[in-house]
Amino acid sequence: RTFYELRCHCYKARALLAADETGLSDPYLSITVGNETQTTPILLESLCPQWNLTLAFHNLMHVGTRETAEDIIGNIVVECYDYDEVSSQIKSEKKYVQ
Repeated sequence: RTFYELRCHCYKARALLAADETGLSDPYLSITVGNETQTTPILLESLCPQWNLTLAFHNLMHVGTRETAEDIIGNIVVECYDYDEVSSQIKSEKKYVQ
């Protein structure tokens, strides 16, 4: 067994679709590696959000040889959502891409 750390640098998105009545969106990213998911902050009212931050996934375990470690790359999912607060406890999300 080998343990890895994967760092995902979230730079920016461009030309997102307007998802709100204002003609803008409140985007954030959801990144999943294996069974761990992390999200970026929500950037309010933007169609070209710039996060410029790094999310670190610690202690990723890989069973196999060093050469097969690249197989872990196939398990990364990046999704962009629009956040809408319907009430203080309910949220509605629209997915842009997967």
